[in-house]
Amino acid sequence: MEIFPSIGRRCNNGWGWYKTTPPTSTMEQLNTNNKTILGITAHPDDHVCYAGTILKLQKQGYSYVEVVLSDAEESGMIKDGERVVAVEKSEQLNIRWNHEFALARKLLDIKEVHRMKLPNLGIEYSKESVMSLMEIVRRVRPEIALIHHPEDYMSDHIQASYLSLEALKVSSYSFRLDLGKNHRTPRVYYFEGVSPIDADVLVDITEEFSQKIEVLEVYGSQFGDRAHQLIDGTTAYRGYPRRVKHAEAFEIPKNYPQWEIGEMYD
Repeated sequence: MEIFPSIGRRCNNGWGWYKTTPPTSTMEQLNTNNKTILGITAHPDDHVCYAGTILKLQKQGYSYVEVVLSDAEESGMIKDGERVVAVEKSEQLNIRWNHEFALARKLLDIKEVHRMKLPNLGIEYSKESVMSLMEIVRRVRPEIALIHHPEDYMSDHIQASYLSLEALKVSSYSFRLDLGKNHRTPRVYYFEGVSPIDADVLVDITEEFSQKIEVLEVYGSQFGDRAHQLIDGTTAYRGYPRRVKHAEAFEIPKNYPQWEIGEMYD
């Protein structure tokens, strides 16, 4: 079975491949029983960034659960081919957002969705939010968690990264057991958004690429032609060192190490 490829030592050139040997196509099998992936996103459409990997792992028997921190209730939208950046909160926008997310949920076969209703452009790290998210982590008990990178381009994504990583950490601690039995997620990865990351893992999504584009196109209120250019370019760029057409990149958080080699190799 296939999971994430081991691509070797970190390189800070943005490529995520080695100065010695390029990454191989080999993928390793995990040694845990709960084949659940937890995605924690700032906004409903952020799962487009790693949609190909979700679709790939679902073929291997994984289920996908998502936490959406904000409903993006005051986001901009595409209208007549142009992006309108100052859209006020409205029932019409809310209905369209919910419709688009429902279609994407079907395409990605999302098993559960937890919506935390934090304010758009106002996601902040707080103990209350950490505890709420920790409770979800303990209930879902994921094997893999995918979270925003702390150096992404917008404040909601940055704060979501800090909030998510802290919730995943404290979930393993033996405190507040009234919020569920403690659980350490074996694998946590930052996914790549708009800003390039130092890739530790490259996942071949060539076979899943057309489905990833389907998910992108569901969000007609949010994405125009430039989003297609971004995804085409980024996945081709990340696929090059894997010698494949399309790949998605992930980074292992420095302050959330994988504990055992047994977590990586069968």
